[in-house]
Amino acid sequence: MKEEKLMKEERIIKKERTANKDLEKNRISQLTKKQKQFLQNIINFYNDNGRMPTIPEIMQITSMSQSNVYRNIRELLKKGYLAGTIKTLKILYTPEGNPFSTLQQFIRLPLIRLSILGIRVDDYIILDKKIIETNSEITVFDKLFLMRSGDDALKNIGITEKTLLVVFQKDIKDLKEGDIVALKYEGKLISRIYKQKEYSFYPLSALYAVIPLNEKVEVLGKVVASINTVENISEFY
Repeated sequence: MKEEKLMKEERIIKKERTANKDLEKNRISQLTKKQKQFLQNIINFYNDNGRMPTIPEIMQITSMSQSNVYRNIRELLKKGYLAGTIKTLKILYTPEGNPFSTLQQFIRLPLIRLSILGIRVDDYIILDKKIIETNSEITVFDKLFLMRSGDDALKNIGITEKTLLVVFQKDIKDLKEGDIVALKYEGKLISRIYKQKEYSFYPLSALYAVIPLNEKVEVLGKVVASINTVENISEFY
């Protein structure tokens, strides 16, 4: 009885292995040209934003109707390129059939600036993910943006005027004592040290005044990296 059970389990395992080998063998040939482009669009979105796109976002980036999006997703799930369900999709393989890695080397971030109409995206810059990948706070990339420092108030830690800063969007309630914070203040994009107990933002130079938290200050987020130093700025303070 025990031997029969073992033989049955061995047959099941052998059958699964054969099915997996057949799937790997046919994986690339099974994708049509349109399916490859569909999958690549999803991968591009993931690389830019650090998360899977929603169905409406897939419709937008592929210019497809909802029914066609669902149909393509089902085909990619069936062929093994995607895993999960419609709501919990995960990329397993690239259109070429190679295993997909979530640790892609580069990320594209928006660079913001001030105009007479307020904050706007001025450009997009491709960065190496090594600049931010050690920061455990960053779970999604679509909350990241770039800005150039508007003054030399934090020159002591390498942030000078025009320094390119990587900012993680955060509300004031989520900031901690000693965080380096990106601010919009008096027509400039600047960075300061947050003093939580005093509800103020401090410079590291006597040439600049302390900025109290009030209606004139717009908190943009926490500065997580400087392109000048290419390191996590929290290590400097």
